[in-house]
Formats: sequence, structure tokens, C-alpha cells
Amino acid sequence: MKFGFVKVLVFACLAGVVVAQEGCTDVRPGFGFFSPSCSYRKDRGDCKDLIAQGYCLETCGGCKQEPEPITTAEEVLSAVEETASEVEETEDPLTEAERETMSPEEKKKQEEIYREQLLDQVTMIEEDDGDVEVLPELVMPEETTATLAPVPEVEAQPKLPIKCSSTVLKDLKNDLNLTTAYKAALALNLTDVLERNDIIYTFFVPVDAAWEAGAESLGLTVEELFEKPAVLAKIFFTGIIPDMILDEDALDLTETMQSQSGETLAFTYDTADGVYRVSVGPDTVATIIAAEKYVGCNYMIHMIDTLLA
Repeated sequence: MKFGFVKVLVFACLAGVVVAQEGCTDVRPGFGFFSPSCSYRKDRGDCKDLIAQGYCLETCGGCKQEPEPITTAEEVLSAVEETASEVEETEDPLTEAERETMSPEEKKKQEEIYREQLLDQVTMIEEDDGDVEVLPELVMPEETTATLAPVPEVEAQPKLPIKCSSTVLKDLKNDLNLTTAYKAALALNLTDVLERNDIIYTFFVPVDAAWEAGAESLGLTVEELFEKPAVLAKIFFTGIIPDMILDEDALDLTETMQSQSGETLAFTYDTADGVYRVSVGPDTVATIIAAEKYVGCNYMIHMIDTLLA
């Protein structure tokens, strides 16, 4: 059996809209730690939308980079030159003749005094609006050839409420192997519920061939099965695990779970075939033929080959 890390969501069925946290961190959209990971969403190509909403900034490269403080002597002198037009010019107190008679040590000391005078004048710079900005103290380290690399500008992204583009109903409708499950949802008047993105659940959905075989085992056609709403509802809701998302890692560590219909589902991993099994009692065993087929911000769909009834 594969080993992974269980990710179980335990929320109220009507959870509020989650707003992304502040700061440049990997905040997951939807339901935090238990929603699909930022790496998973990046592989799906969702980074543009995630960055626009303030999520998965670190993984998707949406962090705003701050320029490093000026620390080298070259950078200080560059700052002095840029602001020279805004400060009163300070004349060099030494003449050329005086410099020629000075020793190298005296010249170096005099240059340091001159540099400090320039720095004193750029400490206060008057802004256009009349306000005065006090610059932070500049540290003069040892001479170095290091330069300040240009920092690309990154526009700040607005923090928007999460928006889910997919729903269970859309996934059922668009998958040609889940046509019967989509029709069952319509017959049970579940369209509004399956369009919502504030109800958390895992859905084990039978493919069309499973509905035909399951109806035949009950001595019915699929059309006749749809005329029995109580039986249809039990089959549909037995495949739903409410209030949590069970991915493959979670299935590895999950033995049983109660479904929406009240039936207990048991989970096993067939090491010989490399597939997961879902069973209801000893006689009904379904194979997950497409694990994690669809993943939304509040749901996960696994496709199975047998009706859970």
C-alpha cells in the first residue's frame, strides 16, 4: 500500500468565503492546508489566476521583491550624485597645490572628511509636496567593487475573494463517461447543490457502464431505476463522503468512512493490480479506475466501475 500524508478537511457544510492571508507566503486557495497544493495548482497552469487573488505567491513567483538597502561606498556616492541638484554644493576645501604637498595618509583622511560633509547634506531631502523625508543612516563599509543589481518591479496584486471556476455539475456534464451520473443529478434536483463551492466533499462517481450493470443486477433498466427516486438517491449519496477531501494519500491511511447516505465505505489498496477498492459490505466492491479525476476548490471526484448500492 502506498504511504502518503492524510489530508482531511473537517469544516461545516456551509463554510464562509476564505480570504487570502497577507504577506508573501504559499497560502492555499479554498480551504488552506487541505485544499489541492500550490504545486498541484501550478502544474495545472492556474498560477495567473492564483497570483491575481493573492494565493500561492511563493510557488507561482508572485512575490514582490524589495530592493536591498544601499551599503557600499560606490552606492553612497551614486546616491549623492543623483541628489546633487537638490542640495547645496560643498566645495573641496583643498587646493591642488595643497594636495600635492600632502602625504597619502593625509589625502585619504581629508577625502573622508569631504565625503562626510556631502552625506550630511543629503540626509534631509525636501519632497515636492513640502514634506521632509528623513533618510536612514548610511553605513560606510570597507571599499568594495560590489554593485547593487537592478530589481524588477512587480505590481502589487489585489487580495480578492477566491473564485472557483469549476463545479461538480460542470464536470459531470462535460465528461462523456459520466453522462448517467449527470442525468441522475438532474433527476434528483441537485443542480443547485452541485454548483455550489462552499460545501466540501469527496465524490466516488460510477461511470456509465457501471450504471447499466448495476441496474441490470437489480432487475431494472437505467430508465426504470430513474423512476425509483429513493433507490436512485441512495446510490448517488452512497458515493459522497461529506465534509472532507480524500485524495490518494488520504486513502492510503483511511480504512472506513461514513457516506452521505449513512452507509459505511471501506477502502483498500490492491498491491497486485495497483488500484484502490471501495466497498459497501462484503458483496459490493468497486474499483477506482480514475483517481483524483477532477479537483475543485471544495471537492474531488474519483471515477469507479461499480454502483455503490
